[in-house]
Amino acid sequence: MKLNKKNNIMKYKIIAEDLLSKKNYRNNKLANLIHIELSKLIITKIRDSRINILNINKVTVAQNLRYARIYFNLPLKHNYKMKEILKCLDKAKGIFRKHLANSLNMRYTPELHFIYDSSIDTGYEITQLINNVVI
Repeated sequence: MKLNKKNNIMKYKIIAEDLLSKKNYRNNKLANLIHIELSKLIITKIRDSRINILNINKVTVAQNLRYARIYFNLPLKHNYKMKEILKCLDKAKGIFRKHLANSLNMRYTPELHFIYDSSIDTGYEITQLINNVVI
């Protein structure tokens, strides 16, 4: 079989996609482990009611595995201000990182950044608007 330029280009594209998927696989695996460990920690060990009520939606990890973004949301009816909850999460970052360092066997534990995810609130508001529309 004769190899031409087009076949070689296709081979390199497949190899490049394969390498990218392996990098993403590692990031996704670490993100899932962080999601599971933080969820367990919040449910079992954290006693602060401001942190106990939050739900972790998604975790993303940077390519160098040094930073993790934790997207969270809150129940629709809660009595806490967002600034208050973010302050509590900032204070608890050390506890979270220490727990992750003990449970994940990695050289570096990612730095955690908590981000409020308002997509559920927006979805609820849109649903309310749709329900209120009279056809």
